[in-house]
Amino acid sequence: MTRIVARPLTREGFAPFGDVIDMGGDNHYPINGGRAERYHDLATAEATGPNARVLISMVRGTPYELPLK
Repeated sequence: MTRIVARPLTREGFAPFGDVIDMGGDNHYPINGGRAERYHDLATAEATGPNARVLISMVRGTPYELPLK
């Protein structure tokens, strides 16, 4: 049986495989009336073809109380 050892994920350690997506950076701003925070352009990805473009963002939001009024 193979033993797998868990280690902390770091940008440097994972660099040979790609980017670590982390919502802890400074590139974020409020959206949806301040109920959510958009963490913008967190990683790079390759794309080919005319006008090819990839942008990776994540959003952390506050849930609304139900029922909505």
